[in-house]
Amino acid sequence: PHNQGYIVLGSASNVTEPLDWHRPLADFLLGELKRHKPILGCCFGHQLMCHALDADVDYHSADQSKYMGVRSVTIDRDFMGFKKGEVFNLAVTHRQVVKKLAPGLLSVGTGLSHDFVIHETLPFMGSQPHPEASDYFCSTDMENLTSEQIELVKRDGGRLIQRFFQHFQLI
Repeated sequence: PHNQGYIVLGSASNVTEPLDWHRPLADFLLGELKRHKPILGCCFGHQLMCHALDADVDYHSADQSKYMGVRSVTIDRDFMGFKKGEVFNLAVTHRQVVKKLAPGLLSVGTGLSHDFVIHETLPFMGSQPHPEASDYFCSTDMENLTSEQIELVKRDGGRLIQRFFQHFQLI
């Protein structure tokens, strides 16, 4: 039997400008997390879960400019089957980031601060970049990526998601 887990994807909305559905979603996911259901948060999902766990999320810059492109993220320590020194090249398009971690959250990968975050005791991993990026996402939400870059982010994103699934025996 397969276990159950969740992937929480990106959104055009921002954690700091909460919509009516943000809190109910965060509360539901926190409940599932406390029942030890694995959660992988991607971009907004990463920010939402970190915020729900009391981390600070805000715009990365005063002008609210958008990071967009490909970012290399280096694993800082061994965790969940990931090895220190591994590098993942992933698609990014975001204005907000996790600025300060809450107790229980650990930064485990850096391109920017807190690009990959895990919880010390709960089955949560957050990724500021988009490991779920597809051809469509890269061609509609990103600018000027080459076909080689798109293949790279799809390959590395797939490796990241597969590793998460394997660790929690979701496949």
